[in-house]
Amino acid sequence: MEGKGDSITVTDETAASGKQSLKMLDAKGLKTSWLPHYVVRAMNYVEGRAHNSFDLRVDPGADLGFEWRDYKTKSPYVTGPRFTIRNGKLELPGGIKEDFPVGEWVKIEIVADMSETGGSKWDLQVTSPEGDGNPRIWRNLPFANPDCFKVNWIGFMS
Repeated sequence: MEGKGDSITVTDETAASGKQSLKMLDAKGLKTSWLPHYVVRAMNYVEGRAHNSFDLRVDPGADLGFEWRDYKTKSPYVTGPRFTIRNGKLELPGGIKEDFPVGEWVKIEIVADMSETGGSKWDLQVTSPEGDGNPRIWRNLPFANPDCFKVNWIGFMS
């Protein structure tokens, strides 16, 4: 982080469940567009169907990127599932842009086949408890890089 108002903190301001959540706060004028970022590296998933789920809340004007990466196969890395939320729009591969619930907690669920024969495809499900209760589902989304067959890095970039 650059110390210009950007931060990552545990907060009790809001939470999807329980009493706390992780809050990422971006700031204007940062030298690096992907900061602040929160990364999980404590895995080395190498084959089969990988599942990833989390609750997410974005504020109006948020610019958030999310992706899975493999840092071990090719330098510097290859990217699998990836999405962006920018100004209330969910951006997916293939030019898909959909409205994304702003100011409320939603459940994000990702399932991807990490095998070389699986076709480098992933599914995304977004469920808003404040909406009609029906999840929005996108199937067979292409990986950002079709040569990604492992995940050893999951990141949120603001």
